Amino acid sequence: MANNNTSENVKKIVDKVSKNAKPYVDELKTKAQPVIDNAQEKAAPYIDKMKTAAAPATKAIAKKSKEASKAAKYIGNEIIEGGSKYTQKDEVFIQYGNLEIRTTDIVAKAREDYISKGHKITDIKEIQVYIKPEDMSVYYVVNHTDTGKIEFK
Repeated sequence: MANNNTSENVKKIVDKVSKNAKPYVDELKTKAQPVIDNAQEKAAPYIDKMKTAAAPATKAIAKKSKEASKAAKYIGNEIIEGGSKYTQKDEVFIQYGNLEIRTTDIVAKAREDYISKGHKITDIKEIQVYIKPEDMSVYYVVNHTDTGKIEFK
């Protein structure tokens, strides 16, 4: 309860000080206003000159900001799309008769076959794979020159 009385007493004191100070604050405002008006009036031509001089730069900055914003948005979208490619898991299966095989396994077997013929994995820059289910075979071309065939059972 003492706490409640203390806050009430402080509030009364603040109100009394504010009420007593109001005439002095109003007098200061009245005396200061002509000085403020005079300063604004004298500064106006300089402010207008600065605005005029800065206008081309302001327009250029606004234009470049819009362009940068568009570019940042585009790059952000590209990063999101690019990242999602690496977080997605895609699996493609080929089913033919009683056979079911993943395409990634087919490509891996083509690489293994190519390496088993004395080539290095680092020699492979490109690999194209042609699947012929009716022959139960896969044909591949490495770097547009070397060819091979594997059969799947």
